[in-house]
Amino acid sequence: MRIARFRGLLVEWLSTAGGDVIKDVTVFGVPSLPEAGVRVGLGTGAGVLLRTIGGAPRGGNKGSEAAETERGPVLEPVPLPAVPVTGGKVRTADVLAYVAAVIVNAGSDEIERVEAKDQSVVVTFFNGGQAYMMTYKTVPAGRDAESETEWKAAEVV
Repeated sequence: MRIARFRGLLVEWLSTAGGDVIKDVTVFGVPSLPEAGVRVGLGTGAGVLLRTIGGAPRGGNKGSEAAETERGPVLEPVPLPAVPVTGGKVRTADVLAYVAAVIVNAGSDEIERVEAKDQSVVVTFFNGGQAYMMTYKTVPAGRDAESETEWKAAEVV
């Protein structure tokens, strides 16, 4: 799955996840890359910006060629993990675990594996390609990503 398609699906999946963890989801850009990743707005008012990068499938691919799609069994649904709010803040690792569970529960027959680790979520597709979502920046409640010029991925936001 090409990263642009995955990014669009990710916005859809996270936007329809329900609950009070995620308030809104948008694509964000930087001057050199208009669609750099996904901003996950949280119910607390904070935000986590996930930089999305695609990894080529087995054998590579060329931008001019259609992406090869391989399908397999849909991943078993998992419970959405709790994202506890303490003092108006949440742990970034809990948000990433939540994002990973939403992706698993999306029911895509192209996704082979989803892992949340460190400050990232890695999705592996049956065709060998990958989507990497790294914590690019966290934005405290009451601030917006554009006014936060310092790159910072805090453990708690």
